[in-house]
Amino acid sequence: MPDSNEYKTEIVRRLVGPSLGKAKIDFACANGSYSGRLYVCTNGAGFYSNLFGFERTVCIHWKHVTKMKKMRTSSILLQYVGTSKNGKRNTKEHIFKSIADRDNVFDTVSRICRQVNPNIEGDNSTDDCKDVSPEFSGLSEGADSSDLPKISDLRASINAEIRSQGIRHAAN
Repeated sequence: MPDSNEYKTEIVRRLVGPSLGKAKIDFACANGSYSGRLYVCTNGAGFYSNLFGFERTVCIHWKHVTKMKKMRTSSILLQYVGTSKNGKRNTKEHIFKSIADRDNVFDTVSRICRQVNPNIEGDNSTDDCKDVSPEFSGLSEGADSSDLPKISDLRASINAEIRSQGIRHAAN
C-alpha cells in the first residue's frame, strides 16, 4: 500500500514535473492572494492553487534559493535566482503566508533546503516588510500554467491507477 508521501510525490510530479524529487511534507498556505498547498520536496518546493478555475503554480529549486526568512507571525520568505522567459537572470521572492505552525515549518524547510544548498542566507528572526508582488510565475522554463493539469484531474487519475492495482487508499 503506498504511503502518503508516495501519493504526494505523484501529485507533485504530475503538477510541476519530476525535478523536485520526493515529497517530504506539505501544508496549506497562501502565496499572494492564492490559497493552496506548498509541497516541500528533496530538491525544491512546489506551490499549487486552484480556486474557481484560477490556477497558480510555483516551482522553486533549492539550488537556486539564496535567502530564507521568517516574516510577520505566520509567513516565510523564499528568495531565489530565477530566469525569465527572455533569458535574463534576476532575483525573485515568494512569500508564503497563513502557515499554521510557521516556526516548525520554517525549521523543516530550512533543514531540507540546506541539505542541497548549504550556503543559504537566513535566520530565525522575523522581519515586518511589505509583501512582494508575484510578477514571476515560478514555472519551469518554457512551462505555462495552462499546460498543467488540474488537481481534480490528477486525483481522479491517481485514484483510478491505485484502484486498478487493487490498492485501497484514503485520499486526504
